[in-house]
Amino acid sequence: MVKLKTPPCSFGEKAKDFRLKSATDLNWHTLSTIKGKNATIIAFICNHCPYVVSALDEIIYEAKD
Repeated sequence: MVKLKTPPCSFGEKAKDFRLKSATDLNWHTLSTIKGKNATIIAFICNHCPYVVSALDEIIYEAKD
């Protein structure tokens, strides 16, 4: 069954280390190699989804800011 509500975020919880292979550059990435100075956001998005495509400029703007 599909979940209709997103579970609440655990703000303040430390992220566990991970190792993920990127579909765009085919490199392996870990938390320690990509983490930001103040925060890190990882978004699992589909680059051909109409909702993602329509919001992509804003996502990129916010990420750079």
